[in-house]
Amino acid sequence: MRKEMLKLLAVQDIDLKIIELKKLQKSLPETLELLKKDVEQKKIGLENAKQSLQDTKSAQKSIEMDISSNKQTVVKYQNQLLQIKSNVQYKALLSEIKSIDKKSSQLEDKLLDKMMQADKNQQLISDAQDDLKKSEQRLTNEENNIKNKIVEVNQETTRLNEQRKQIASDINKRALKIYEKIIKKKQPAIVTIHEKICEGCFMKLTPNDANEVHKGK
Repeated sequence: MRKEMLKLLAVQDIDLKIIELKKLQKSLPETLELLKKDVEQKKIGLENAKQSLQDTKSAQKSIEMDISSNKQTVVKYQNQLLQIKSNVQYKALLSEIKSIDKKSSQLEDKLLDKMMQADKNQQLISDAQDDLKKSEQRLTNEENNIKNKIVEVNQETTRLNEQRKQIASDINKRALKIYEKIIKKKQPAIVTIHEKICEGCFMKLTPNDANEVHKGK
């Protein structure tokens, strides 16, 4: 039984390495995918920042056109004031000019807000460009390393599986079956006993069970 146990320990050593390699086989592509997604998100962020700037400038242009139109209207009304002889009409037109001037003043305040917003949008674009550049550089630096690591992991897994196959072929089938059933659920499957305590599940063994283990039965 001792010889069988030593062989099983050799298999377990290989299996534990294979389990870690399988974790890498899963995590490495996921890491690469996350790096790619990060680049795509940064691109979307940059496009959103550019769109915000475009929207702000469009609103700014619209306000500027309204202000210009108001100025033209005021000039026209001021020219009309020189021709009006009725006091009532003069006051009415003067009141209309003041109303337009007030609207223009409000529009100028909005225009100032849009200009400040455009400056902020421009800074957001600059920041987004920097973020994208860093993400792309990170992807470039890591992509080849990860791909090479994936190849290495696959090759090592294949090598270990072949090595395991050779060792396992010389192990008692019943013992191997019990071991494989355990290691699927808990690793490691083969552990030591310390002061009648199983160091796998940390349950206390009966004196008889502990003796049976030590006897190799």
